[in-house]
Amino acid sequence: MQLPANIEGLVEAQNTQNSIAFAQYFSEKATVADEGHSYTGRAEIGR
Repeated sequence: MQLPANIEGLVEAQNTQNSIAFAQYFSEKATVADEGHSYTGRAEIGR
């Protein structure tokens, strides 16, 4: 199955544990919930 390029990039960033690249797929005001913690904004998501 061929995924859109932005989805492939997000998956690759996650699989290679590249948090900086991963964060770029979210808006500046996005919030990500992960394992009981919330991260808001690219700076927090990218840590």
